[in-house]
Formats: sequence, structure tokens, C-alpha cells
Amino acid sequence: YRTHPDPKHPSRKYRWTADQAERWLTFLARYLTYDRQGATDLEWWELPNAVPKHFAGLALGVLLGLAAAIGYPFVGFGIGVSLGLIVGLVVRRYYRAGNVGITRGLAGGLLGGLGAGVVALTILGPGVRDNRVGAFLAGGLGVGIAVAPLAKLVPSFAAGFAGEIIVTSYEHAPAFQAARMNVGSAFHLLNGFGIGLAAFLTVELIGRRTPAREVRWSPVWFACGVGCGLIIGFVVWLQVGWVAGLAAGFAATIAGGLTGTVGEAVATNLTQAADPTAVLRRDRSTFLASSLGLGLALGLSTGIAVAISPGATGQANGFRFGLEIVVVVGIGFGFIQAAWGQFAMTQWWLALTHRLPWRLMTFLRDACVNRGVLRQFGAVYQFRHIELQRRLARSTHHESKVTVS
Repeated sequence: YRTHPDPKHPSRKYRWTADQAERWLTFLARYLTYDRQGATDLEWWELPNAVPKHFAGLALGVLLGLAAAIGYPFVGFGIGVSLGLIVGLVVRRYYRAGNVGITRGLAGGLLGGLGAGVVALTILGPGVRDNRVGAFLAGGLGVGIAVAPLAKLVPSFAAGFAGEIIVTSYEHAPAFQAARMNVGSAFHLLNGFGIGLAAFLTVELIGRRTPAREVRWSPVWFACGVGCGLIIGFVVWLQVGWVAGLAAGFAATIAGGLTGTVGEAVATNLTQAADPTAVLRRDRSTFLASSLGLGLALGLSTGIAVAISPGATGQANGFRFGLEIVVVVGIGFGFIQAAWGQFAMTQWWLALTHRLPWRLMTFLRDACVNRGVLRQFGAVYQFRHIELQRRLARSTHHESKVTVS
């Protein structure tokens, strides 16, 4: 890591010093030797194992929970999602049948949430000028999406149904008026907790652990997206008029239909992958496509409905709230579809604590191509010699002065 005498050498464009490189390589060697129990393959998608367990889930939960606490105006959404997820976890614990997948979780959650919305309309009535129709049905969509990380049809259905019943009862039933008054503005904290719990479960239960290659078309995603769009049109029709209903329904149906073009991610065949950077690039593209595509479609479909639905004050919530839903839903689904989200959060944390560089993949490639410290083996990097890895792992940063020739 000395400055190369040739001014045209590729290594001259990198600014890290020998001291920095030694510190970072020592951390990676100790991570492989102790955390990974003597592993030699440096796989970027396994880097979350270098930080405390549940770090990515807790970090995402805090970030999205804060966003929900600041922006979500519904007084019962957080408590409904929280209790609904608890119900779903109990059902998931004792009902082991069925395959695991985000498609099944989303389908079950939406069916349960919308079914509970219809039941609530039957019991509580549509309200003045049908204002409860939008709140109940849009709320069912929102709760259904929030409980999708349970990733099983029956538990997600139970969570969506229970969560939406709790939301509608808490917000509109006269029996809960005293409870609403006692909670007051603390419902913002409940909203934050509910969304934070959903985000935590997203990473822990169904977050991707291996890189994704691409996304594929899914008929179930397409059906869910189109169904949400049709419901949005119906809600707008009742509350605003048939012209606005047709326009909003058409726009939301098109946006929801785009969900099918995103679909579920396809895993990378790591035995055939030739380059770690290329694997990361494809996985990151999957993350962005899922966040912007699927998140925008489902978020927009739900956001349009809740934006025009009356809030706790009787006024429309506004499209700023709809945009917040787009962001929260998009980021959450990105973590489901690709491993890049967890990797990025881990890398940023390790860079903030000075244990790894901000441009980690660039550093690893430079260490392989220009420095000769690492070597590439398919989709992973390795230390050029196992004794180099062991020497760095055994030493502290300032004790190891290793020369590679």
C-alpha cells in the first residue's frame, strides 16, 4: 500500500493509506476467522454477520417507525397493526402448514384486511357521506400490506382481519371513545411502534439472505395490484363522484397492474457467478426495482385511497401522507426482494465506526487487482494465503506489520 512509483498505475487513484488498509483487512480477517468460524470466503451478502444479531431489523424498524410516528395521522393504525401482528405470530407458531413466501403473506393480509373492512361497514355503517367506506377499505389495504411479512397465507389472513377489526373499532366504535381520549396524541408513538414492528419482522422473517439476480412476473402480484386499483376507484366514486372515481380507479389499476411486472425476485446462481461486483450490482438493481416499482404501485394504490379518506379531524389526509406510504412500503419490500438493503446498512454502520471503508467493494477489488492481498474465486474474495488471514486475525491492528511480496 505504498504509493506506487508509476504515476499511471491504477492504485494511485485511491486515497486510503497503508494504516487504514491494515486496520480494515485485520477486521475482515478476524471476522472470517472468529465470527465465521474459520471461513475463507469473503461474501459481501454475509457481512451482516459481522454486527450484532438483529441489527439490520432493529435499524430498519427504528427508521421506518420514526417516519410513521411523524407522518401517520390514523389514531388506531399502530395499535391495530401491532395487535394484528401478535395474533398472526401466535397463529404462525401453532399453524405450521403451508409454504413461506411474501406472495402468500401479501395475499392473506389483503384478503383478511379487506374482509374485516367489509365486516366493519356492516356493523358500524358507512358513516356520513360514506366517509367510513374509504377509511375502512383503505385501512384494510394498509393493514394487509403491513402484516405481509408473516409470509404465510393463514397467519397473514388472521393478522390482517384482526388488525383491521381493531383499527376500525378503536377509531369509530363509541365504546372506545374514552380510550381514545386517554391515549391522546400518544397514538403517534403507537403508529411508530406498529410500523417499526412490521419492519423488524420484514427483515427477520423474510428478509433475503442471498443475492437476487432479477425479478420475474407474478400473476398473484398482478391480481393483488389490479384488485387494489379497483377498490380505490370504488372508494373515490362513493366519496367524490363517478368521474373522479373512474379516473382514480384507472390510474390506480394501471399502477397496481405494474406490480405484476415486478413480482418475486429470482436468486443468483452463485456457483456460476463470475464477479462479486456484478452480483452486487444485479442485487442492488433488484432492490431499487422492487422499492420504486412494487413499492410505488402498492403504495400509490393505498396512498390514493387514504389521501382522500377523512382522517381523525374529518378532513382529507392529503397526498403528502400518500407519499409517505409509498416510501415506507417501497423500502420494506426492497429488503424482502434483495440482500443489498441489509448489506448497505451493515456497511454504513461499520464505516461510521471506522472498521471498514465507505467504498468497501472498491477497496476489495483494489486489494485483489492492484495490491495482491486478496484473490477472487467466483463470486467471493479470499485472502491470497490462509496464513495471511490467520496472522491478521491473531494480531491487533498496530501489532501486525505484514508485507506481501
